[in-house]
Amino acid sequence: MGEEKYPDIIELKLKLHFSAKDSLNSTNMRKFIEIPMEVLECLLSGKCVEGSLRYDAVTGKIMFRAYNRQPRKSEKDRLIIELENGWLKESAKRLKFYCTEKKTLDVPRILEAMERSIRTALAAYATDKLLEHYPTDKEIVDRV
Repeated sequence: MGEEKYPDIIELKLKLHFSAKDSLNSTNMRKFIEIPMEVLECLLSGKCVEGSLRYDAVTGKIMFRAYNRQPRKSEKDRLIIELENGWLKESAKRLKFYCTEKKTLDVPRILEAMERSIRTALAAYATDKLLEHYPTDKEIVDRV
């Protein structure tokens, strides 16, 4: 598939910078850079490919290695309980508690609603942890 679309050798014109003592030998110089077919397909489709050029002493060629940039895979937070005005979630390192209240309420009512949400969230978290460590009646019956 790759050989049909693209020629075997693609010549790239490079501007090479040399020091003063090498400037006499630098006229009409050609260098071949080995580029993998996957990178070439990305280039011809119009994408930008980041990488590095290195000289391989064994083969005597200049090789292009594309950086393997992949997005980090993050774990989703596990919802423990959805509260009246928020939620309690558990991530790998933290417990996340979120609570919202209306601005129209006065301060004592906001504090009471927040305390109620915290009590509910803590009770749900404790229940969840207990169920993880101790089997329920249904699990005990299933095991027998």
